[in-house]
Amino acid sequence: MLFLYQILGFCLFPILRILAFFHPHPQGRKFLAVRKESKQKLQSIPTPQSDTQVFWLHGASVGELDQCNALVKVLREKYPKVFILQSVFSLSVSEKQLEKTGADATFFLPIDLPFTYNFIFHKFQPSHLFLAAWDTWPNLLLSAKKYSCESFLFCATLNDNSGRKKGLAKKLTKQTLQLLSGISPTHEMYLQTFQELTDNKVPTKVCGDSRFDSVAARIESQQAHQHV
Repeated sequence: MLFLYQILGFCLFPILRILAFFHPHPQGRKFLAVRKESKQKLQSIPTPQSDTQVFWLHGASVGELDQCNALVKVLREKYPKVFILQSVFSLSVSEKQLEKTGADATFFLPIDLPFTYNFIFHKFQPSHLFLAAWDTWPNLLLSAKKYSCESFLFCATLNDNSGRKKGLAKKLTKQTLQLLSGISPTHEMYLQTFQELTDNKVPTKVCGDSRFDSVAARIESQQAHQHV
């Protein structure tokens, strides 16, 4: 299924470019434009020093970005010399929201093709990739394995009626999840689901939802400003 997914990606990418160019809504063209801009921005950033721990965090949209923000704080507290990459996928995330993450470099995730992540792994050499909630792109995880980068799905969720658990999509989901180094579901109710999908081949442990920590920190910050 992973091979079929890659073949379909190569076939559909040219069509996506054509549709984006002729799309009547500006968001259609922006979808590819922001990814081109992100690549240029990443290429201009100095390479982290060899003794710096590099982590890559990814969230699909605004909610997952909140989860990543909480993890950023933990990583900065634990590692004195750290460089953090933060990627998102959805255009619903604004540049202002990205700037507030506390990451050293922020960008929009490239289109999920086998070769699109090579320059990121080669330049920044992240040791760990953290994916929030559910955004598990097969080629991203394959690239992580290729570059010996451990990948983890944290605050993981997957509802019973999800399309990822049906038909051929389920086979792709199983193969993709089994590329992970570990999974941390938000609740006990998801534990068995992930264990079954990975055939118990991936360490899985319930660790809660870091988003609540992020929201609490934001509220405390707002209250502090109000009392100044």
